[in-house]
Amino acid sequence: MIKVWHLDEERLLGNLQSWSEADPRFLAAKMGMREDDSQGQAAMSLKKDGFYRLVAEVETQDLEEAWEKTNNIDESWTLNAGVRSKVEHPRSSATGDIFERESGELFVCASIGFREIEIGPETEAKPKSRKP
Repeated sequence: MIKVWHLDEERLLGNLQSWSEADPRFLAAKMGMREDDSQGQAAMSLKKDGFYRLVAEVETQDLEEAWEKTNNIDESWTLNAGVRSKVEHPRSSATGDIFERESGELFVCASIGFREIEIGPETEAKPKSRKP
């Protein structure tokens, strides 16, 4: 099973007047363009501060399948087989969202594929590029 955590963008962004006012962690988690560990660090920092919410449990160990099953393709993903939705009217999974395997492995959805997040001794996120 994979737990899917969505970044609560509405709560985090609130009533901003421009992107320049956004928490830099949000931009790092959503953009994930750099090859360093900034995307995973930002995502874990935001998760620790309560800006992620558990939206689904998907009966699979395949990250791509979990991503596909938590996207509105032909209908609401909450109707997909093997998916237990934890919220009403969720959005589709997107960059910056966190996927957690039963083993405790954490992955952040990147602009292409996923990046594994390794939790270090001080619980710092240290992602590395990786195809699932």
